[in-house]
Amino acid sequence: MTQQSLLDDYDLYDQYVDVVSAFEWLFTGTIELTPTVRHFERYPRITTPDGTVVTPDFTVLFHDGTGLVGEVAKIALHENSVDKVCDQIGKYAQLAHLPSDSRGGTAPVTDLDVLQLVPAEVGLSAVNRIIKERYLNPDHAYAPPKPPVIAQFSRSIFRDDFRYTFQRIPDPDNGTLPVSEDPATIGLLLTTDSNVPARKFKDVKARRKFMNDPIKPLYLATHLWTSTWPTEYGSETADIEVKPADIANTLRKQYGVGRAAEVKAALELLAQAGLAADNGDGTWVVSRKTLRLRGERDIHRVIAIKAGRRDSPIVTPRHRRPKSPPETEQGSLF
Repeated sequence: MTQQSLLDDYDLYDQYVDVVSAFEWLFTGTIELTPTVRHFERYPRITTPDGTVVTPDFTVLFHDGTGLVGEVAKIALHENSVDKVCDQIGKYAQLAHLPSDSRGGTAPVTDLDVLQLVPAEVGLSAVNRIIKERYLNPDHAYAPPKPPVIAQFSRSIFRDDFRYTFQRIPDPDNGTLPVSEDPATIGLLLTTDSNVPARKFKDVKARRKFMNDPIKPLYLATHLWTSTWPTEYGSETADIEVKPADIANTLRKQYGVGRAAEVKAALELLAQAGLAADNGDGTWVVSRKTLRLRGERDIHRVIAIKAGRRDSPIVTPRHRRPKSPPETEQGSLF
């Protein structure tokens, strides 16, 4: 991947983590909504009635037995992108149970809403293409019991900090969420411009770090470099040897998510940047030297630049010793 594509992936994933973190804070850390919530699940994994496993970006089970499924996505211009989103959220609309606790329990839902969150630049287009062109088309395969609720989000700088603004697209064909002031509902908040400063959800993000989508290689490589390895190996600068499966296990224990394949992809990116090397036996050697690059202070940008230009490696793989040749039996003289 090019330097810019790596940075674009990082920024998009980081924004999505922010959005999920903001909603987790809204549902679990505010006096308005928290009393209505039985369980918020950040990493849901649910089986639909037809046996399909779905992994929305978050779910909310309310005390009154209703539920909400949230999905964050940027819809591309091509039709296949919209059809994939519709197929995905169409499966969510079939769910009869949602996570009810952090131990894997579930509970039935009496009424379910699907909230599709999209960047503001595609908000109106999402309503047109998902609801008007597909949901309202009697000949289209996308036919959930009721329309999804499409809300847009944007990020802006406010008083030396950034904030996210969320709003349901005010179109009569768009889905609706329950609107009530007592108790307060997310539907009420989304009928106006709801602004959530980053400082409100920073503790949630620090504690959770990731979202339910596959972790982008640069995002994970940066986290490993700046957080996991300093915690696991201290501040020493000597090279370390790691196993993707062990790192993934550490991530799951700390944050509830992490796969060996994602760790391997992050290590491959670090190898592309000259900062890691594959030993060829399931282990990797990783540099712990301080990353410096003139004009750049952000570690993720330094890694992206080095990977984009494929810097020469500063670590070498540990090659396994060749096996000793088998002893040859002495032949008989007669």
